[in-house]
Parts: sequence; C-alpha cells; structure tokens
Amino acid sequence: MSGNSSQSLVAWARHWETDEEASPLPLASRGTGSLSSVGGSVEPSTDTNTDITDDPGRFESAKQRKTTLLEGIKKFNFKPKRGIQFLIENTMIGEYLVKENVDIMHAFVDNIPSSWRGQKIDRFVLKFADCYIASNMQTPFANADAAYILAYSIKRRMTKADFAKNNRGINDGANLPEEFLGEVFDEIASNEIRMKDEVEAAGPAPVGPGLANAIANVGRDLQKEAYVLQTNGMANKTEALFKTMMRTQRRSPRGVDQFFSASHFVHVKPMFEVAWIAFLAGLSGPLQETDDMEIVELCLDGFKSAIRIVCFFDLELERNAFVTTLAKFTFLNNLGEMKTKNMEAIKALLDVAVTDGNNLKGSWHEVLTCVSQLERMQLISGGVDVESGKKGKQRKLPTEELANESRSTHITVAADMVFSLSHFLSGTAIVDFVRALSDVSWEEIQSSGLSQHPRLFSLQKLVEISYYNMSRIRIEWSNLWDILGEHFNQVCCHNNPHVGFFALDSLRQLAMRFLEKEELPHFKFQKDFLKPFEHTMIHNPNPRFVTWCVVLQCLSQMIQARVQNMRSGWRTMFGVFQAASKVLTERIANSAFEIVTRLNRDHFGAIVHHGAFADLTVCITEFCKVSKYQKISLLAIAMLRGVIPVMLECPECGWSPEMTKSSMDDNMIKYWYPILFGFYDIIMNGEDLEVRRLALDSLFNTLKTYGKSFPVEFWDTVCQELIFPIFSVLKSTQDLSRFSTQEDQSVWLSSTMIQALRDVIDLYTFYFDILERLLDGLLDLLCVCICQENDTLSHIGTSCLQQLIENNVEKLSPARWERVTTTFLKLFKTTTPHQLFDDTLRTEVDSPSPEINEETNGATIIPAPLSPSTEQPRPSQSATDRRRVFKQIIVKCVLQLLLIETLNDLLRNDKIFAMIPPEMLLRLMGALSHSYQFARSFNEDKELRTGLWKVGFMKHLPNLLKQESSSAATLVHVLLRMYYDPRPGHQNAREDVTGRLMPLALDVIKDYNKLRPDTQGKNIIAWTPVIAEIVDGFCRFEDKDFVSYLQPTYALLCDLLSRDLAPEVRLSLKTYFLRVGYTHRIIDVLSS
Repeated sequence: MSGNSSQSLVAWARHWETDEEASPLPLASRGTGSLSSVGGSVEPSTDTNTDITDDPGRFESAKQRKTTLLEGIKKFNFKPKRGIQFLIENTMIGEYLVKENVDIMHAFVDNIPSSWRGQKIDRFVLKFADCYIASNMQTPFANADAAYILAYSIKRRMTKADFAKNNRGINDGANLPEEFLGEVFDEIASNEIRMKDEVEAAGPAPVGPGLANAIANVGRDLQKEAYVLQTNGMANKTEALFKTMMRTQRRSPRGVDQFFSASHFVHVKPMFEVAWIAFLAGLSGPLQETDDMEIVELCLDGFKSAIRIVCFFDLELERNAFVTTLAKFTFLNNLGEMKTKNMEAIKALLDVAVTDGNNLKGSWHEVLTCVSQLERMQLISGGVDVESGKKGKQRKLPTEELANESRSTHITVAADMVFSLSHFLSGTAIVDFVRALSDVSWEEIQSSGLSQHPRLFSLQKLVEISYYNMSRIRIEWSNLWDILGEHFNQVCCHNNPHVGFFALDSLRQLAMRFLEKEELPHFKFQKDFLKPFEHTMIHNPNPRFVTWCVVLQCLSQMIQARVQNMRSGWRTMFGVFQAASKVLTERIANSAFEIVTRLNRDHFGAIVHHGAFADLTVCITEFCKVSKYQKISLLAIAMLRGVIPVMLECPECGWSPEMTKSSMDDNMIKYWYPILFGFYDIIMNGEDLEVRRLALDSLFNTLKTYGKSFPVEFWDTVCQELIFPIFSVLKSTQDLSRFSTQEDQSVWLSSTMIQALRDVIDLYTFYFDILERLLDGLLDLLCVCICQENDTLSHIGTSCLQQLIENNVEKLSPARWERVTTTFLKLFKTTTPHQLFDDTLRTEVDSPSPEINEETNGATIIPAPLSPSTEQPRPSQSATDRRRVFKQIIVKCVLQLLLIETLNDLLRNDKIFAMIPPEMLLRLMGALSHSYQFARSFNEDKELRTGLWKVGFMKHLPNLLKQESSSAATLVHVLLRMYYDPRPGHQNAREDVTGRLMPLALDVIKDYNKLRPDTQGKNIIAWTPVIAEIVDGFCRFEDKDFVSYLQPTYALLCDLLSRDLAPEVRLSLKTYFLRVGYTHRIIDVLSS
C-alpha cells in the first residue's frame, strides 16, 4: 500500500510539474455550508459542478471562514462566554445572522420564550436603549435611562393622561414632549406589541358578560378547546419552519455540499497540508524496512517530489520534516550500518540540493551537514585518520563496496555541484546557504578540538563559493559578508593555531580577490571584509607572536599587490596597525610602525584622497601613547608633527588661496582638527612624561605657527574642545578615573597641566586680537585653578593670572578691565573664610580633632575645589567633618593672602596703574577694604581666637595679622597714588579716594598706638612700613586737604612720638611737624 501511495504521489507531482495549465486535477474541494452542517457528515454528490469558476481565492476565503467558525464552536463548547467573544471579535455572529440567515434572526426574536420576561429581557432592553442613543443624534431623550424607562412604561395599560403623568420627570429630571408621548401612546394602542406565543396563548375570546353568552357556552369544555388550539398551533408552526428551510435549500446551492474540478495548482498546498504526515509515514516506512531497490527508488522519488512541493509552497514545518528524515536515511553518522539504499538516499539528497536549493532555506543545514559527513566518509574509507571527537569509541567502517561508491564520480560530482552551482542561487537563497555552511564549518572545527589536523572542509568550501559568487551585486555581497565576516572573526581567533592560520590565509586570499574589484567612492565594502584582521589582532584569546605576525604579513602583501585598488580598506588597515601598537611584543609594534611609516611616506596622497587621513593620524597617535616602547613613541610624535607640512602641500587636500569659506571650514575639520586632536589625546592619555611634554610643545607651537590662517570659528572649536578640556580635571573628579595610580595623577598635574596653563596664557597673548573674546573662559579657568585646596595649583593659577594681565595690559579695553576686576572680586569673595565666625566650630566634639597643619603642600597634588564661602557646617559635626572645615578655612586664608599679594604686585606696576580705569581701581579697593576689615575684626576678637585654639584649630593662637597689614598697606599705597594722579579721571575721584583713605589711615594709627612693644613686637614690625607711608603721604597732601585733616591726625601723630620708632617713621614725623609749623606760620621755611 505504501508503494501505491508513493507511486500516486510521484505521478501527481510530475503531472502538476509538467503542465500546470493542462486538464483539471482530480481534486475535490468542499464548499462551505450553513452553521447546521459544520462538522457534519453528508453524502457527497457524484456529480461535479463544472459551471462554477474555480477561484482559488474564494476557496481560501471559505476555508478561512470555516476554520474560524470551527475554532469558535470549539471555544464555545469549552466555555460559552469565550466562544461568543471569539466569534464577535471575528465578526462571525453578525455576518451569519444578518447577511446569511435573516430568517433565523427574525425567528430568534419572534420566539423569545415567556420565561425570559425578567432579567434576561431587561438586558436586551438596556442594550437596545444604549445603542439607540448612540446611533441617534437628534432624539428627545436626554440619555439612555429615559429610553429604558419609557420602554417599560409602554407595557402598562392606562389612559393617555395616565401614561403622560406616569412618565413625568424621566428625561434626566425633565418631561418628554407631550406630542411625542401622545404619538407613542396612539401607535401602541392601534398596533400593540405582542409576541406570537402571547397571541396564540390567548386562545378563544373570553366569555363576555350577559345571560345570552352564558347560555351559549353551556356544555362546552373551554380548557380542552384551549389545549387543542395550542397543539394545532405548534404543529402548524413546525411544518411552516420545515417548508421554509426546504425552500431555502432548493433556492441556494450553499445548503448542500458542492464539488468542483480543480484547475489551479494552488489547491495542492491545502491538500498537502492535510495529508503530509500520512505521506511521510507512507514513504518512511517502506524505505526503512525494505531493501527492494525498486521500492526504495519509488520512496526516494516520493521524497524528492514532496520536498519539491513543500519548498515551492514554503511550508517550513513540512520541509524540515521531509529533509531531516531523508538526511537521517543517509546513515552518514553510522557508517557501519550503511547499506546501498542509504547511498541512494545520499544521491537523492544531493539531487534535492541542486534542483530545489532556492527554497531549502533553513534545511540547508541538514543538507550541508550530510555533505560534510560524506567528505569525512571518503577520508575514512581512503585510510585517512579523522578525529571523531568521541574518545574511546570504536569507529565502524563502511563496506568496501560502499566506500568505493562514496568516491565514485557520480557522488563526487554531485557533491561538488552543490557548491559550484551556488552562483545560480537567488540572492535570498545564497544567504541561507552561506549561513548554514558557516554553522557546519564551526561544528567541524569545534569537533576537531586542538587536533593538528582539524576538519576544515566546510571552511575551504566557504572560500570556494566566495570565488564562485564573486560576480554577485554589491548588495548581495554585503548580506553574505555579514555572515562570513562574523564566521572569520570566530575561526581566526580559535584556540587551535592551525585553524587560525588556515582562516587567516583563506581570508587573505579572499581579500586579494575582492581588492581586484574596483570600489566606487562612498562605499565601504573593503572596510568590512578587512575587519576580521582587526578583530583577530584585538580579540585573540591566546595572544601568540606568530598569529600577529601572520596578520601583519597578510596586510603587507595586500598593500604591495593591491595598493592601487585600496579605497575604504585604508581605514580598517590603520585600525589593525593601531591595535598592533598595544600588543605586548615590541617586535610586532615595531613591524606595524614600519608599515605605517612606509604608507605615510609613499601613499599619503592616496590615503587623503580616499578619506583615511583621520584614521592615519589616530593610528600615529596610538603609537605615541604607548609607554612600553619610548623609542617608537618619540618617532611617532615626530611623524605626527611631520604630517603637517606634507598635508599643507598635498594637492589632494585642496588648499588654495581662492578657497571658499565653506571649503575652508571643511578642510579645517578634515585635516587640521585630527592633527590637533592627536596632540591633545597624547597630552591627556600619553603614558610617557617626555612624550607628553613634546605633544604639549607641538600643540601650542603648531597653533602659534599656523594659527594666523585659522578661521575664527575654528579657533572657537580648538579652544572649547581641545584647550580648555585639558583642565577639566580641576572641575570634575570623574576625569581622574583615567589615571591608574595617584602618583600618575600627581605627576600629570605637576608637570603637564601646569605647563599647559602657562602655554595657554602665552598663546592668548600671542593671538590676543583673535582670542580676545575668549577672555571670559580663560578667566573662569584661572579662577578654578586658583580656588583649589592644593597651594601648588593655587600659586600657579595666581601666577598665570598675573602674567595674563601684565602681558596684555595695553590691549585690554575698559570692558575687559571690568571683567578682570569682576574676576578678582569673585576670587576675594570665594576665599573669604566666613566659617571662622561660626560658633559651632568652637563647640567641643566627642573625639578631639587633631591639629591641622598649615602646610597643605605635600608630595602629591590632588585637585580639590573649594566649597562656597556661604557653606555652613552642619549642627552636629564629627571630628572628620571638623577637620575638613578647618582645612578649608586655612586654605582660604592662604589664598586670600595670595590674592592680596598678587593684587599688590599688579597695582604697583606702572603700566597697569596707568591703564586700569579709576572706577575699576575703586572696586578693587572695596574688595581690599573688606578683606582688611574682616581680618581686623578677627584679630580684635581675642575670645574667638582663643576658642578656636582650644578646639585644635592651630598649634598657636590663630591670627590674620599678615592679611590685615598687607591689605592695609596695598590700600594706602594705591589710594595715595590715586590721590596724587593728575589725570582727570583720578582727580574727579579724589573726594571718594580721601573718603576711603583717611578713615583707614586713622584706624591704622590708632591701632598702632595700642601695640605693646614687649608682647606685640611682630605686629609693630608688620605695621611700621604702613605707618611710615601714611604719614609721608599725608605730608604731601595739598594745603587745603592737609589743613582739613590736621585736627584728627595731629593728636594721633603726637602719640607716636612716645614710642620707639623706626628711622623712616621718625623722618616722616619730622616732615609732618615742619609742615604743621609752616602752615600755622610758626616757621617761615618748610625745610629744616
């Protein structure tokens, strides 16, 4: 019976294959009947309807409806609610009732039983009221409740007046229109709504009142008559229903089963979907049980035909079942049990691969696995020892006859055709083929382990089919290389070196072939197919010197042989060399650097032309950053500097005086920015100190040498993205993560960053006209540098700020002077230690706070920005918190004094004093005055200072004597100089100057007179120069001002005479008293 089935299948398939448009197939398709016939058994008609057209779409639609309906019935039988919901969602109920069976819908409504007059009827009324309101925009009802209530009130029998009265207020609190209610009442009265069973149940007319009616009904059994009438009504109703059904069936062919002659091949698919399991069983059983070659051939033909059908109609499940079953019948995984019929199965499978390859899809894996096993069988039968991957298991060999058959020309050619004819596969099929072959190749390699002779059959075939398909269009090759590239990434990095070497050599051969084909501009296929070399150099799990050498040798050979065809491949090549710079072997890094040197020297123009200039600079930069090989790093940074003149002279770069602004901007980003960014990258991430220093010099020397030709916009880019980010470590601790150790960080800060800050100031001065508008950013940077807990950074910051002002004093406009002044005011405010006056700092804590050393400069430099001056300590502090606050206070005191000294040095500079506007001078004097008053208040508060000393703030009693005296000395000097300045601006401000100077001078003299020589000798020494300058300055006041301030100063200066004064103070006092005598005509001559 299996033989007959297979013969029928073969004949059927061949008939369909040879003449699709020939006579109709003997295929019957059942039509879709009514709901009552679903799933029922009806005797088929022997007549075939040839009048109706064979429309595959109609049959498919009918099949889908029937399938959906059957599914709904199944769900309904399991759970009615779920079934109804399914049918409603698929529009089956509405379509069935409204379009197909209107009579059934009417019968359903007419035959609602009387027992439903309760809650079930109420649900219908509720829903109909809701739908009525939803579908009628113009209606007297305010909402669905009004319609619902009216529906029930209609059933009551009453007069029209009672009807209207009963329905008052039901319309959302209002009344329905009386005309509307009257029309409803009249219509119901003339045509009462009654169900059929109500009419029939009413029976004969009731006996009316009166004697005549009573006499007429004497002797009648009224109950029996009602019963007979009801029975006759039910019989008549049933008969009418059957007649209606029969008439409907006779009028419409849908009520009976119809059969059609199939005239289209599409009908094969649904038929095969139903019968495929039976076919598979009918073919598999005989093939497994018999050795009769005639039956075997029929079964194999059946398999091939079935596979043809499932492939054509893309039936995935069926295709996998047939192909997998046929593959198992080859017995290639059990050579000892192989028979002749299994060899025929191999031939059949190869035939399927050749004829139906376009539609095999995922089944290619089984086919190519069998081809791989066939090659293994050929090796084994030829006496070659092949690793089985299963140690300790005895391998069974095939018979000599089968071994010879496996090496026969028929099978060898058929197996080779699977690969050699792959160029005939469609663009989609070749992707499936390559994916399956890559999977089989990986399985072969994995099964070989670390064998010296791994199985590489499928890997070799991958290379061969690449040759066969070299003529495919680029889009198809891109899809193929997505698979091949990933596979080569795996095999090139395999633990077995024999596998890796073979894969790299295969990849080199493929690359050579690909490079023979010219690549158009803006494409990147070369870049993609060279990626496995880069992946191997980076991700090799067991780094071996030989593997790296092979990669570099492959690329070197490609450059020598195909350099003229290199396009986007340049980018990947430089990625490989960049990865080689990081390997642990100096010889590899040196070999890679030599190749890069040759490319830079001999092929610079081609590299630029094909858009790989940035990749070249990145590659050179990576060689610069490697500290293990300093010689290579120094050569690399010299090469990076040497790229600049070559780039400027290279015709491919397109530099010319007639360049448009757009072209200039593009060239700046394409050529200048990569070079400058390379220097920046080395500065930030270079491991060798000397290399970083050279990169820093190269960056700023390059900017000074070529910067005059840079557009202003490019200068903005350079400053915002390359220069200022060098100092980002001062603002964010996250940037410190790039340092491996704290020592590396400290070295970088103390050498590279400090030198970079000085170079920035020098660059700003050099290109002041161009960079003037970046002054705000530069001043902000200096503020961040100054406001650090580390005094080394702070001193460098103030030094650079002073250098910036001194170098550009003649170039600063009044607006820029205002910005400089604002910066100083900000610095003074930030560094004022307001926490000194916080009472919580003098409160004892649980554990005594260790003393804080004023020296904050250690061997290690760590950036730590100051907290805002307004920050208040928490109410309850631990010893650690207190130490932190004490340290911040000390740092702020040191910085405040440093700022006073810097400002003093600047304002004693004649050029600066001559250029700064007097308004800005007065603002600076205000900051100094605040600093002086703050220090004076602290120094006078003996209780506060003692309290801080007791809690361990400092070893000795804290004071701000240096800050007080320095700020006062600077104030006195600058204010006196402003007083003497004859320029109009200063003369206009003289009143303001004297108003600030004299109260300060008087306070200083008063405080000086209070000093005790025995205990405050340091204070006297600190204040003596200030006193001398005050007295000398007052002596040189104009006569009017001298006279006006004589009274408050005279007594104070007389008190000075009682002290042991320094010679400069005595000389100033002598001058003062001589002028007093001259002013009051005590003496005639001012000089003695």
